[in-house]
Amino acid sequence: MSVEESAVPPEMEQADADANIQYAISLLNPFLLEFIYSHPSTTQMKQNKKTDFNQSLQAIINQWTMFYPTESKFVDFKKYFIKAKKVRNLVAHQSFDCDSYQHYMECLAKVATAIDKPKLTEIILKLVVIEENEKEKQTESNTEEEKSQVNVVDLQNDA
Repeated sequence: MSVEESAVPPEMEQADADANIQYAISLLNPFLLEFIYSHPSTTQMKQNKKTDFNQSLQAIINQWTMFYPTESKFVDFKKYFIKAKKVRNLVAHQSFDCDSYQHYMECLAKVATAIDKPKLTEIILKLVVIEENEKEKQTESNTEEEKSQVNVVDLQNDA
């Protein structure tokens, strides 16, 4: 088997990245809703039980100062909420760049941090580490396969 045959096809890498981002979004949304509902002035949103990820993010963005007063350590995190909406839209329309996967996941992890869910942040970041470890294993496997093929050729040449 050649190195090209054993390498993970780009379509599979894209599918893995897409699945991990979708998973992170599905983990985040209930906590975003909990975060929104914990504020007394969000009664209108409480009536709409079908609030999705984008709606949750938009509600927080629209009323940013209510959720994050100027003295909050997360006051500068608004950009991550805006980026998280873009990430969700890119994934939903299957138009995101797989090479930006780590950046997208870090953005979602920052949202988890901003809503004070450190374990969720850790879970999301582990998805990036797992993906990187899989790529490293694939590279190591390809390198070992190349070496074994070279050794077989060397043995044949010695005979």
